[in-house]
Amino acid sequence: MKNRLIIATILLFIAAIIHCIGGELTDINSLMNSSIAQNLKIEIRAVWYLVAIDFFVSGIYLVFIIQKGIMNKNILLINFIGFRMLLYGITFLILILYINSELLFSIPQWILLLIIGILLEWNIFLKMIK
Repeated sequence: MKNRLIIATILLFIAAIIHCIGGELTDINSLMNSSIAQNLKIEIRAVWYLVAIDFFVSGIYLVFIIQKGIMNKNILLINFIGFRMLLYGITFLILILYINSELLFSIPQWILLLIIGILLEWNIFLKMIK
């Protein structure tokens, strides 16, 4: 369990960094140069960084749990973080498939989110299989 948590935590921090830096250089810069209303630009940018904050804070909690060796005592929090990542990935995947399925691998963030979610929800998946 500890190894899966460590891998998921590292991937979560990687996702947060890519989301902040990569997103700012590509999506957010394009958005700021667009002609949409200023208030919409602010709202979209704020929501963008709320996701990054969610990733970083979740990662910090997982680091604390791993460092203290209290995985079993915090399984509910681990499952909550994992479930959110699964939902983020599934939502992203559904939107891509619904809007333009040709972009499935051009926008691969959903894969990383699903991997993180699966790593954190591993014990639940094992129970479902049995």
